[in-house]
Order: sequence, then C-alpha cells, then structure tokens
Amino acid sequence: MNTEKLLLVLWFAILLVLLIAPAVKRYRKVKQFNSRDEFLEVQASWMAAPIMMKYPGELKRKRVEASVIVEISFNENCDFASACLLQSSGEKLFDESVLKAVENAKLLANKELIQQWKVTFKLEMLSVMPQL
Repeated sequence: MNTEKLLLVLWFAILLVLLIAPAVKRYRKVKQFNSRDEFLEVQASWMAAPIMMKYPGELKRKRVEASVIVEISFNENCDFASACLLQSSGEKLFDESVLKAVENAKLLANKELIQQWKVTFKLEMLSVMPQL
C-alpha cells in the first residue's frame, strides 16, 4: 500500500513539473514582456526622417490610450527649435515622451517652419502571443 501511494505521489509530481510549471513560467515572461516600454518609429509627411517615440511601460500596463497635440518650431536650417504642448493627454509621462521624441525631428526643405502634430496612441490587443 505504501508503494502504491508513493508511486501516485511521484506521478502527480511529474505531471506538476511537466505541465504546470512551464505554463507559470510562460505567464511570468509574458507579464514581464508586456510591462516594458514600447518604442515606435514614426514619421509625419513633413519630417525629413523618422523619429523614435517611447510609450512608457507603466502606461502600457494600465492600458492607457492617449492623444496629445504638439506645436513644433524649426529654425532656418530645418532643425528642431522648440515644442509647445497645445493639448495635453492628461498623462504626464505620455506628454513628456512625445515632447522628448519631437526634439529629434527634422523638417523637410521647403516646408513651413511651424508644424502642428497630433499624436495618438491606441492600444490594440495582439492576436498572437510573443514567442518565449
């Protein structure tokens, strides 16, 4: 009788290790993946080259959708001069991220030296989980 109980406990332990442990490990990795900052390469029609915009992981984790309007000024060499927040998203982290990203913007030649840019970040559920 003791041998049968020992074999049964051993069989459950093997099932636990083979089936349940990998699923828990995968969940932890997916949770960690989803909490990281996301970087997007964006380019408006007036930009000479794309810029990288960061969507903070803290906002991503909370599933915050945000929209902000920024006015950007350029100098005569088409380089970034200043940026002014015209409409806040209500999320300080998002607003700061957009303002920091537009500092790297360069204007195409023959464009107006002041541009308005509306940035919207909308979260969409991915249908495919990342490979871990």
